[in-house]
Amino acid sequence: MADWLKPTITSDYINFVAELDSRLNDAAQMFVNDPANPPAGAIRYQRSTNLLQEWDGAAWQNKVISIAGGGTGASTPSGILGNLNLGTMALQNASAVAITGGSLSGITSLTLAGNLIFAADGVASIGTNTVRPNALYIRNGLVIPVGTDKFVSA
Repeated sequence: MADWLKPTITSDYINFVAELDSRLNDAAQMFVNDPANPPAGAIRYQRSTNLLQEWDGAAWQNKVISIAGGGTGASTPSGILGNLNLGTMALQNASAVAITGGSLSGITSLTLAGNLIFAADGVASIGTNTVRPNALYIRNGLVIPVGTDKFVSA
């Protein structure tokens, strides 16, 4: 650990070299050990927390790394999401996704391994009066569109 107030003009030669060498080691290692009397503006890498910090003359302050510098430009989860233009789905696990709005389009194939649940009253439309599916197959019962507002059930 270096004392950044040394060496001084009154340091003897043996101490001068050792004191200067300690400061060079501190700088090269980004203050792996807490220095004594670091200069304001010194930057350290805090290894235990993976933080870059700047000495403000009294205490080490965490540094936020900009997006351009490879960071997120924020120090809070909501700030990070906003700066990276990520919505709430960015926080969900693939095995537990909840989609509560929006629309699904451009799908050429959809495979379901579970249940397709419609509105609470059990009534839902697939398509519109002018555009209906050509064929619709349901395992335990079948509803086939045969025209505008006309269906055959089996």
